Amino acid sequence: MAATYLTLVTFVLFSLILGYSNALSVDYYHQTCPMVESTIQEAVKKAMMNDNTVPAALLRMHFHDCFVRGCDASVLLNTKGKNKAEKDGPPNISLHAFYVIDNTKMEVEAQCPGVVSCADILALAARDAVSLQSFSQRGLSMDDLVALSGGHNLGFSHCSSFQNRIHNFNTTTDIDPSIHPSFAASLRQICPTHNKVKNAGFRLDSSPTTFDNTYYKLLLQGKSLFSSDQALLTTTRTKSLVAKFARSQEEFEKAFVKSMIKMSSINGGTEIRKDCRFVRGANSISMTEQNTTKTHKNLEIPDQETLHPGTEKNPMIENKQVVEEEELKRLLVPNVEDLPPSPPSAVESNFTTYFLPDFFYPGNDQYVHRHANGLCVIGLAPYHVAFKDELGISNVSFDVGRTDRSTIKVTGKRKKNAQHLHENTALCKVFAGDVTYIARCCVKGSLLEVNERLIKHPQLLNSSANREGYIAIIMPKPADWLKAKASMLSFEEYQKLRDLLII
Repeated sequence: MAATYLTLVTFVLFSLILGYSNALSVDYYHQTCPMVESTIQEAVKKAMMNDNTVPAALLRMHFHDCFVRGCDASVLLNTKGKNKAEKDGPPNISLHAFYVIDNTKMEVEAQCPGVVSCADILALAARDAVSLQSFSQRGLSMDDLVALSGGHNLGFSHCSSFQNRIHNFNTTTDIDPSIHPSFAASLRQICPTHNKVKNAGFRLDSSPTTFDNTYYKLLLQGKSLFSSDQALLTTTRTKSLVAKFARSQEEFEKAFVKSMIKMSSINGGTEIRKDCRFVRGANSISMTEQNTTKTHKNLEIPDQETLHPGTEKNPMIENKQVVEEEELKRLLVPNVEDLPPSPPSAVESNFTTYFLPDFFYPGNDQYVHRHANGLCVIGLAPYHVAFKDELGISNVSFDVGRTDRSTIKVTGKRKKNAQHLHENTALCKVFAGDVTYIARCCVKGSLLEVNERLIKHPQLLNSSANREGYIAIIMPKPADWLKAKASMLSFEEYQKLRDLLII
């Protein structure tokens, strides 16, 4: 049943969430792009075969997109200059699998150029902690809140997302008393007070790659990760729904699909972008300007009166529900002034970033993320000239002449087979349009790893150059690092240099 329903969820995410004219339509592209549904499904299926975290990533990304400005695919956009992209904000730093959307968009464009919007392709991912305020402002109900929270049954969470529940909870207790003691002990072991492990965290439930109702069962046992999840048990209404979904996988499935369709009706803009990473100009085509006919079969969610005509509303019950909703809202949406400042990103927390401008070949700038253990992550700086190409980076090759660096495998504590390279040695070739760029080592040291994913997914450089799109990892000797560091710039120094060059 779980496997079957995962297929159903994928269908909902990549087929039903198509066409935001004012309501959803399953056949919106029937005339203009008849193969779009099967094309998207096939692209996602391929991605899932290579990476079983893709369903969780896409579901989470979709939620993050819809609850900021509506379902407008803004979460796909890249940072440009001083305009920081949504995806690079602290709440979105752990989003991944953008390459799936890039690949899907290319396949759809090959069939139907300029027809299908990125927002329609983007039927993605779920938010870690969705506020009730967002639900009410978006026209979603308490029932939708409980159903959509079930999206937390897929995936993994970093320690920072629930650290406040297991350490220094309040002035009287160190641990949130609503957490089961044995579960809290396990979490504290994985996430100690001064956790320094970059990717430390915990799976969202015991079956993190299977779409089922385990999330609700664990919630009733006091084994939820997030405060927003535990808050669902604080009102009679939401607690009864949690119990209902815990008892019945089928009831959860029906409610989740209904709420997903409803959430995906949130209209946030339907620009048709050629590339989902970049906004088009003022003359962008909107979905409402093309292919809108009166033959669309709108998917409507019936209200209580439609389902049960003639049923009288009880004002006392309604008033109690309002009070409960306000209380839950208070728990989930604290006063903005009480919120702590935004936490640093994973890169900011674990690395010091330096930049190496190229004065011989202006614009070929690179970055070095330096970890406390001495490892250096090498990549292309955000102002690298390759990113200015209209089509972005299209190919990456680690075959740099005599050596294909992707074929060398480093093993063991002694780093057997590691190549010892100089700072100007070529790591790879980067292709953008008809121009080839060389990415270099930047620091003298041993090459421990190259990012082989770039071979199949060069789009990672366009969408996430400072994270998933890194190029290589180098281990320099301390003396060599100090020598290389002397010619590098901090972010502030690099930004000032760029401002001078622009002027």
